[in-house]
Amino acid sequence: MNINQLIASDPYVSCWVSASAGTGKTKVLTDRVLRLLLSGAKLQKILCLTFTNAAANEMLDRVIAQLKSWACMDNAMLVASMHNMLGINPTDSQVLRARSLCNEYLQAKENIAIQTIHSFCQNLLQKFSVEAGINANFTILDELKTKEIIYFIQQNLIHSSSEIHVSLEFIANYKHENSITQLIDNIIADQRKFLSLLEHYSTAEDYQTFLMQNFSLSDKESIVKQFFVKFTQCPVFDYDYQISNKISSQFVAKFIEYKKLDYSSFIQQLDEIMALFLTNNGLKRRNLISQDFKNKYPDLSEYFSLLQEDILQVHDRLNTLKIIESTYHLYRISTAVLHFYQQYKLSHNYLDYDDLIRYTHKLLRNTSSKDWILYKLDQSIDHILVDEAQDNSLEQWNIVLTLLNDLLAGGNKNNNSTFFVVGDKKQAIYSFQGADVEVFNTLSRELNSSFNVAKKPFKSVSLDVSYRSTHEVLNVVHAVFTDISLQMPELFSSDDLVKLKCNREADHGLVQLWDIVVENKSKDGKEVFWPIADALDNGIQTSMQSSYMLAKQIAHYVNLQILSKRVLPSTKQAIQCSDFLILVRRRNEFVKQLVSELRKLNLKVSGIDRVSLQDHLSIIDLIALAKFVIDPDDDLNLACLLKSPFIDCAEEDIYFLCRSKKHKDSIWQFLTTIEKDNLYYQSIVSKLHKFIVLYCSSTPDYFFHLVIEVLNYRQVLININIDDGNDIIDEFLKVVEYFFKSFSNSLREFIIWFDSNNIEIKRDVDTQDCINIMTVHAAKGLQAPIVILPDTTTLPISPSGILWNNDGNMLWSIQSKHCDNYLKTQAGILKHADYQEYLRLLYVAMTRAEDELIICGYNTAATLPQRCWYNIIKESMSKIPGISRRECNLDFTCINKVVYNRVESSSELLTQIINSFQEEAASKYSNLLECKSHIQDISQAEHDYKSLVKQIFDFRFELNRILELKFLSVNLISLSSFSPLEGEHGINYGVVCHKILEEITKNRNIKLFLNTSYVKLLTIKQKNKVEEILNVLIANQEFNYLLNSYELKSEVNLGIMCLSDNSDIRSNNDAFYIDDTKVFVFKRIDLLAIKNNHIVIVDYKTDFLVPETQLEVQSSYLKQLKSYHDIIKLIYPMHTVNTKILWLENVCFMNIKI
Repeated sequence: MNINQLIASDPYVSCWVSASAGTGKTKVLTDRVLRLLLSGAKLQKILCLTFTNAAANEMLDRVIAQLKSWACMDNAMLVASMHNMLGINPTDSQVLRARSLCNEYLQAKENIAIQTIHSFCQNLLQKFSVEAGINANFTILDELKTKEIIYFIQQNLIHSSSEIHVSLEFIANYKHENSITQLIDNIIADQRKFLSLLEHYSTAEDYQTFLMQNFSLSDKESIVKQFFVKFTQCPVFDYDYQISNKISSQFVAKFIEYKKLDYSSFIQQLDEIMALFLTNNGLKRRNLISQDFKNKYPDLSEYFSLLQEDILQVHDRLNTLKIIESTYHLYRISTAVLHFYQQYKLSHNYLDYDDLIRYTHKLLRNTSSKDWILYKLDQSIDHILVDEAQDNSLEQWNIVLTLLNDLLAGGNKNNNSTFFVVGDKKQAIYSFQGADVEVFNTLSRELNSSFNVAKKPFKSVSLDVSYRSTHEVLNVVHAVFTDISLQMPELFSSDDLVKLKCNREADHGLVQLWDIVVENKSKDGKEVFWPIADALDNGIQTSMQSSYMLAKQIAHYVNLQILSKRVLPSTKQAIQCSDFLILVRRRNEFVKQLVSELRKLNLKVSGIDRVSLQDHLSIIDLIALAKFVIDPDDDLNLACLLKSPFIDCAEEDIYFLCRSKKHKDSIWQFLTTIEKDNLYYQSIVSKLHKFIVLYCSSTPDYFFHLVIEVLNYRQVLININIDDGNDIIDEFLKVVEYFFKSFSNSLREFIIWFDSNNIEIKRDVDTQDCINIMTVHAAKGLQAPIVILPDTTTLPISPSGILWNNDGNMLWSIQSKHCDNYLKTQAGILKHADYQEYLRLLYVAMTRAEDELIICGYNTAATLPQRCWYNIIKESMSKIPGISRRECNLDFTCINKVVYNRVESSSELLTQIINSFQEEAASKYSNLLECKSHIQDISQAEHDYKSLVKQIFDFRFELNRILELKFLSVNLISLSSFSPLEGEHGINYGVVCHKILEEITKNRNIKLFLNTSYVKLLTIKQKNKVEEILNVLIANQEFNYLLNSYELKSEVNLGIMCLSDNSDIRSNNDAFYIDDTKVFVFKRIDLLAIKNNHIVIVDYKTDFLVPETQLEVQSSYLKQLKSYHDIIKLIYPMHTVNTKILWLENVCFMNIKI
C-alpha cells in the first residue's frame, strides 16, 4: 500500500477520498473496514453504503475472504499480511484480534452492513414501520408490476372527471396516442419533483396563475390587440412605390393586404402575418426587402425592421402562453396519475425505490420520532462509509448527513465514531437517477467545516497511483482530459486531473485508433427502399451498413488476437475471450450485429446485459405469428412472418408474392389461390393454415406455450436467429402468463398491450471465458485487459419534454415549435450539462482498460460531429510524442453474391431419398404429439441413425426433428491421416502438398508448415517448391479470408449406404461400416468452408500447366466438382454453394461455375 492509501484507511480519522479510476478504491474501502475491526469496532456497528448490489457483494466477499485467510495463516504470514495493511508491524493483541475475527463473524447475530442505500432504507422502514406510518410487510415494485400499474392508471384516466378528459383531448390533438403511456412513465419517473410541486400549488389553476405572473403575461387577446395597433400604424399608404425588386414588391403588396384587415380577420390570419416576417423556426427573415428599397424608402425600411422585432417578441410571448397552457394540462394529468399510482400502491402494499428514500427522509425529519429513531440507530452505528459518493442524489445525501450530524452532535457515546467518503467527480455519470455533481463538489468543503466545529479529525486524500492501466493507456487518458479541461475549465479542475503514477511501468500497453468505417453506397448512390427488389429489377449493388462492417472488423480482430496466443502483461497468459470488454453507449442494432458476428466465428460472447423484449428477434417472430393468426390479411406482418424461421422464405419469394398478387388482394388471399401443383407455396399455405387451426383450437393463453414448447420452436428460433434467447423466451412466457392472469384472456389485447409497453429485462450475463459487451454505465467498477470502444461517433441527445428549473418549477412544451426563448435557454443549459456528463462517461469508458485500448467507430458519412468522442481522442493523440500511424488491413468484410436460382440434383438416387424423406415427414406432421410419444418407442438402431443425421441436417421445424430415419444416412466423416508414401514410386508430391494444406487449415496457421512431418518426406527441390508456394499463399487475400472467417473441414469424405445393388456406386470406392451397415466412400473434398448459409468447395490441383479459363480445365475436374456441388447441395439445401480450384503452381483461385 502507498502512503495515501494508508492515510485513507486509518480507522481513527474521518476522511474524504478522491479516487481516480484504477487507484485502488475498493481495496482502501476493504482495508478500512478490516482496520476498523482490528481497532476494536464491532461488526454490527459498521455501516457501508455502496451504489450497487454487485459492489456490496464484492466488498463483503473481500472482507470475508481476508478474515478466513487470517484465521488459517501461520504466524509469519499473518504478521506480513497485517504489516502490508497497517504500514507497521502489528501488536500481539492485533494479531490475536485478527485470528478471532472470522469466528466472531460466524457467531454474530447481526453482521456488518455492507449494502446499497435503498437496502438500508428498506431495513430501516421495516424496523420503524409504525413511526413511518406504513405496513412493515411491504413489497418493492419491480418493472413488470409497474407496467401493470400504468395500465391501471390508463384505464382510470379514461373514466375520470370531465376536466381530465379535456386535458387528455388537448394532448391527443398534438401527440400520438402512445405518447400518453410515455407521459405517464415520465410522471412516475419524476414523481419526487411532481409531488414537491403539488405540495406548493394545490390546483392547476394556482400554478397557472403563478406562471402567468412570473412571466409578466396577460391573456392572448391583450397581447394580440397591442400588436394589432402597432401593425396598423404604419404610414405605408403615404408613399408612391416604384419597386423594381420582385421580392420587395411581393412583400410590400402582401403587407398592404394584411394592413387592410379588420381585427377579427387579423386574428384569423395572425400565423400568416407572422410568417411574412419570421421563418418556420421562429427566427427573423434576413432579407425582407432589397437594398435598393432601403435606399429609396429609409423611413419605411426602419419601420419594417422595428415591426419585425415586435413580431418576434409577440411570437415569443404567444409561445410562452402555449407552454403555460400545455403545462396546465400536464399538471392536471400528473395530479390524477400520481393519485391513482399512490392509491394502487397503498391498496396493494407496494413501495417503489423513490418511496424508500422519501419515507426514510421523512422519518428522520419527523420531530416526534426522530430522536427515538436516531437514539436506536446510535446504538448500532459507530462508523459510516460511503462508496461512489458522486452518484448519490441530494435526497440520499440528506439521509446520510442526518445520521452523520447526530454523530457529530455527540448523540453517540463513542467518541471514536468516524465518517468515510470515497468518490471521483470525473466518474459522475448517473444524473438520470438524480445524482448531482454540484452537490458532490460542495460536500467536501462543508464536511471539513462541520468536523472542525465538532473538533474531530478530518482529512482529504487523493489517490494518485494507478494499479490498473499501463503507462500507454494512462498517457492517452491524461492527454485527452487535459485538452478537455483547457476547453471546458468548469468541468475539471487541475486537482481533478493530476497525472497518475503508473504502478505497471514494466508492462507495455497499446492504444489503437482505427479509421472510421463509412457506409458503402450503391454504385449510383441511389437510396434503396427494398434491396432485393431493386437488385432484381435494376441490378443495383446495394450498400452495406457501416455498423455491420465494423461489427465484422471487430469480430475478426478479436478472433485473430485469440488465435495468435500472445501473452498479455496483466494476466501473464495467452489471450482468451474473457480478456475482451466491448463498451457501448447505446444498446442499438450494432450490438446485435456484433454479437451475431462474434458467434459466427464460434467465439463465446456473453450477450447484451439488458434486453428489450420488443427488440429481440425471436420475440418479434412470435408476435408476428400471433398477429397473423388473428389477422391473416395484414400484408406487412405476413411478410415478416414469411421471412421468420417459422416459414423461412427467401426474399425473392416474398418479392414474387408481392408483385404477383392483385392490387386489392392480400398476400394471404393470393397464397390460397396459387395452383396446387406449386408444392413450394402450397407447403407454406398448409403450414400457415395449421397455425390458424392451432390458435382456434386452443385458448389464447396457451397458444404461445404450444408453439414454443409443444411444437418445440424454441430451439428453431434460437438456432436460426443465432442468439442466446433461451432466457429471453422464458421471460416472454412469464410476461404472457402474467398478462392473461392479470388483465384479459384476449390474444389481440395482449398484442396491443405488449406493443405499447417497452418491457426490458436485465440479464445476469455469464462472464466466465466470454467476450463481454455492455454499456459504459453497466461497466462501472469493472475492468478488462483489452477494451474496445466502437460507439464513439455520436453526440448525446438531450431528452425533449418536461423541463425542471433549479427552483423546482416545471414547464412543458407540447411541440418543439412552441418553445420560447426562456425554454430554449434552459434547454441549452441542460444540453451543456448532458454534454459534460457525456465527457465524464468517456473517462469511465477509457479507464476500464488494463493493457490495451482500441477506439473505433462507424458512420454513414466521413464527416463526424466535431466534439464527439472519436474526434476528441484523435485530436489529443496526435499531440502525444511517439504516436505513429501504422497501416493495417482491417477490412475483413466480404459481400457475398446472392444466388436466387435453385440447383436441381443430378443424382436421381439421392433425390428419391430426399423426396421420400419429406413425404414421410409431411404425413407425420398431422399429429405432432402422437409422433413425439412414438419416437420414445423406436428401436435403438433407428435412434442412432437419427442422431447421425441430426449432425448434418439443419432441422428447422418440428416435423424435421421427429422423423424415424430408417434408411437414409448422409454423413461427413474425417478419416485418419494416411501415409504420403503411395505405390512403388515413393513420394507422391501432390499428396504431400494436400496433406500439408490439410494441416495448415486445421491449425489455421500457414507458418506452421515447416513443422509438419510430411515436409521431411520431400526432396530438397520439392521442399523448396512447397515453401515457395506457401510463402505466396501467406499473402493471398482470398485464402486468408477463408482461413480466418469460415469453419473449415479438410479432406472431407462423403458416404452413402447402398440401398440397391448399384454397381455404379459400388465400383472403385472405399467402404467402411456403421452399425454393421456397409457405407461406400465415393467422394473426398479437399477443403469445405462453411459460413452462415454460404459454402465454398475448394479442390487443390498441382498441375504444372495451369489453364487460364474454365473452358481449358479438364472435363474430369469439372465433373468431379459438379458431383461435389450436387451432393453438398442435397445435404445443405438452404445454403449457397460455390466451387473453386486452387492451382498450387501459381497459387491462384479459379471460380468454377456449375
